Amino acid sequence: MSDEAAPLRAVLERGNGGKRIYWWSAVGCRWARGDLVPPLLKEIGVALHVEKVRMKPGKPFVLGTLESTTGRKYVAGLPGNPVSAFVTFQRLVREMLRRMEGDAEGPKIVRAHTIDRCRTTGTASSICRAICAWARKG
Repeated sequence: MSDEAAPLRAVLERGNGGKRIYWWSAVGCRWARGDLVPPLLKEIGVALHVEKVRMKPGKPFVLGTLESTTGRKYVAGLPGNPVSAFVTFQRLVREMLRRMEGDAEGPKIVRAHTIDRCRTTGTASSICRAICAWARKG
């Protein structure tokens, strides 16, 4: 898709055919000066609740709602990089979907230690690749 306002707006307005959840991957969109997606979402009536996250990978990301005649729709914009999109979906969107379906238990959290240091930059939380192996003490 081109990085021009008119065709991008047409795609955003079409949405996802009446479903409650609508997400897209921001392939080719710029998350800097001149990015078209957030302003276009606002123009078509999306109330953006989250416009930035301090998480690597995870940028750009937006989360909002759109009130329509068929009810509230949830809008999530994912990064264009496949790894960033996967991590952002798993950490943020999947959690929202899980809670919407009434799962109060949540994901299982396991405390782990890494052999190598996970390099981070700045104040953003960083997600690092790892291979998990269970070891018995003793």
